Amino acid sequence: MQKVRFSATIKFKKHMNILVIGCGYLGREIISSFTKKGHFITVATKSTKKLKECKNAQKAVILNPKDETGLFQLVENNELIILSIVLEQPEDYEGDYLIIARNLKKIAPDISSAKTVIFTSNTTVYGDHKGKWVDEFSDLNPLTDEAQNLIEAEKILLSLTNLNWHVGIMRLAEIYGDNLEISQKIQNLHDNTYPGNGQNFTNMVHINDVLEGLSYLISHNLYGVYNIADDDHPSRKELYTMTCEKLNLTPIKWDTLHKGLCQGNRRVSNYKLKSTGFDFVYPKRVIS
Repeated sequence: MQKVRFSATIKFKKHMNILVIGCGYLGREIISSFTKKGHFITVATKSTKKLKECKNAQKAVILNPKDETGLFQLVENNELIILSIVLEQPEDYEGDYLIIARNLKKIAPDISSAKTVIFTSNTTVYGDHKGKWVDEFSDLNPLTDEAQNLIEAEKILLSLTNLNWHVGIMRLAEIYGDNLEISQKIQNLHDNTYPGNGQNFTNMVHINDVLEGLSYLISHNLYGVYNIADDDHPSRKELYTMTCEKLNLTPIKWDTLHKGLCQGNRRVSNYKLKSTGFDFVYPKRVIS
C-alpha cells in the first residue's frame, strides 16, 4: 500500500515555545514529553492544586477561562497551543472547553502571527454506531452533553484555519498506560461490578502512542481530524476477563440490569493516521 505524501509548510523546530492549557494526567504527560525534547513549556490551568503538580513546565500560570486578556498574552508569546483540558465536573466542561475555544476565536484576528493549535478531543463524539467501524468522516451522534460540547469546540477551533492558523484535532480513544494500567481500572471498580453486559467494543490507546502521535502530527504538518486508537477492539467483557485471568484478579461481575456507560458501541479506525506512515508503539493491547 502506497503511503500518503504531504508537503511541509511549517518546520517543527528543535526549540519551540509551547503553551499547554490544562494540567490533568494527559497535560502533565505532554509537558514532560515536550520538555525532554528541549522545548520551552508554559502551562496554564485554572486550578492552583493542578499548578503545583506541573513541575516539569518552565513556566506555570493560573488562567481563568473567561480571561481574554490573559489568554491573548499567552497565545501571543507561544508558537504552539495544545488544549488538553480534562473533565472534572460536568458543569465545568462548557466553561473549560467552549469558553476557551470561543475566546481563541475572538482574539485570533488580533494575534500578530498565525499559530498552530492542537486540541485533544475524544472518540465519544461518534456516539453509537451499533458496533460498526467509524472513521474521521463518520456521522457524529453525541449521546451526552460532554460529547456535544466537544463537537462544538472542534468546529470553533477548525474555523481558525480561515485565518491561516494550523489546527489539529486528536480524537483520542480511552487512554491507558503508565499509572493508568488496565488492571488498575479493574481494581478501582466498586465491588468489581461493571454496568452493562460488557458486549460493547473497546477503543483504547496507550499514553505513549498519544504522545508519539502528537509529535508526529506536528512534525509532519498533519492537521485536521485524526483518530488516535490502537488496532485492538475486544469487547469490554473479553478484555476484562483476559486481564483478570492473566493477573489473577477477582473476576468482574456484570450488572446487566444497568444500561452501562452512555458512550455507544463502535470500533474506531486508525487507518487515516497509519496511512501517513505513523507506526504505533503499542498497536496491540498491553495487559498489565
